[in-house]
Amino acid sequence: MKYAALIESLKKYGTLTDNSIRLLKERGESRTISVKDHLLIPGEVCKNLYFINKGLFRRYRFVNKKDRTVGFNGLAEHMTSADSFFNQVLSKEGIVCESKAEIICLNYFAWQSMCNEDPDFNKICCNITLHKLIESIEHLSVFNSSKTKEKVIYLCKLYPGILNVVTQKSIASLFHLTPQAMNRVIPKL
Repeated sequence: MKYAALIESLKKYGTLTDNSIRLLKERGESRTISVKDHLLIPGEVCKNLYFINKGLFRRYRFVNKKDRTVGFNGLAEHMTSADSFFNQVLSKEGIVCESKAEIICLNYFAWQSMCNEDPDFNKICCNITLHKLIESIEHLSVFNSSKTKEKVIYLCKLYPGILNVVTQKSIASLFHLTPQAMNRVIPKL
């Protein structure tokens, strides 16, 4: 049951063989993550790909020694620090849990062996990467061309309930706002 949503998600991106499903269940790891637990801290190498069955995560970087939100990931999304994971280099970003979560992890070596063993699984991974790139461009377009109120509304559509889970300071930093400016936007929603 824990793998059902992941399997359905992967099938959207290509042919998932019975062997790949078996390998995912054997090599993947189901975890429950508590609020404020970190999956990744800046300066570490990201060792896992994640699929979120439940919960919300915030990705952040330190800019001028301040925690700056760079994005969020939630229900039924694939998540990693892409540069760090795929190149096995030190990450510039961190990943922190914002609401109790249930995830499935696939470590780098399990992922790599599955890609090498199954060309269809490799194609699925390439398609997910392409999808995430296109999605990032869409998000940037909205965030760069909209007024603050529209940005917050867009974020709330992507992650329902986010305003009740994540601090206004963390959301404000995503939009390069002060928490005070964010406080003026929230009541207008």
